[in-house]
Amino acid sequence: MALDPPLPEVALIGRSNVGKSSLLNALVGRRIAKTSGTPGKTRALNVFLIGGAYYFLDLPGYGYARAGKAQRAAFRGLLKHALLRQRLRGVVWLLDIRHPPSTDDRAMQDVLVEGETHVLAALTKGDKLSTGQRRTRERELREALGLPEDQVVVTSADVVMRFSTGTIEIQVLPLDEQLIRLLAPDTYRSLSQLVQSRAADIADAAGRGATQNPTLVMVTFLGVVPDARFNPEDLNITSRGRLFRPIGIVALSPTWSSFQLDARQQAVAIYLFEPGISVREQLTVSYQGLATDAWSRSLRLLDQERARVKARAQLEAKPDSGGT
Repeated sequence: MALDPPLPEVALIGRSNVGKSSLLNALVGRRIAKTSGTPGKTRALNVFLIGGAYYFLDLPGYGYARAGKAQRAAFRGLLKHALLRQRLRGVVWLLDIRHPPSTDDRAMQDVLVEGETHVLAALTKGDKLSTGQRRTRERELREALGLPEDQVVVTSADVVMRFSTGTIEIQVLPLDEQLIRLLAPDTYRSLSQLVQSRAADIADAAGRGATQNPTLVMVTFLGVVPDARFNPEDLNITSRGRLFRPIGIVALSPTWSSFQLDARQQAVAIYLFEPGISVREQLTVSYQGLATDAWSRSLRLLDQERARVKARAQLEAKPDSGGT
């Protein structure tokens, strides 16, 4: 298969359902690859031209338990074809950070080593772990695979702000539509359905706070040590120079009311704030004297999305120059 124009190529390889499509969408900044919760659904080599500068070669996921001999043989043929391509510059090898390398992962590593392929190991599903757990698993996988630090990177497509007090980790995610749609499709659907399912509780809390159209923010407290205590009312947000305190809280976890967590135990709630918090500008989350300005990364993603929407709108509004 010859690609026109001839440009550098990068292949994406990983087990079925490891998150290749989600990572590809995050790298490009828009959804160009379809994501699926069904392992083994993608069975062809998908090619994406990125910015007119290079190609991403998205290979089918390997290790799907129900794949027959014919499917496995077809995958081996595609893999051999991709790795021998003249313009291939390297491989992004995706691995689930939560699990040790499988037999199929080890077999893939042998193939990549044998072909002397330039490899970057991208550890996915990092948003499923706490900051401390991610660091530990990154080190363990790097050692298990025998890879240097510059060949391993932890990826995450989420836009959650995280910071730690030493006894608890706090995760904050504004439930703004323009923000959560940047997440993986299954995450976006789950959050949308969650808000809809708690609509009555949210409306009651907003009524008690005498506020219409409140800003909704999901907050998670995660225990880092045993018997870690937290105070929900101490979390505030500063936006556009104004301090916002919660006007209502809709608890989602039975552990919320205890205000105490064991190590790795979490308590989740939807916070209600008065209107006026802008996720399109820098904001600060504070808790008991600590604060984080980690919103800058999320702002870059939002800026990219707005630029694409504006460009599409201008293109659609442009008159047809080929008319009479």
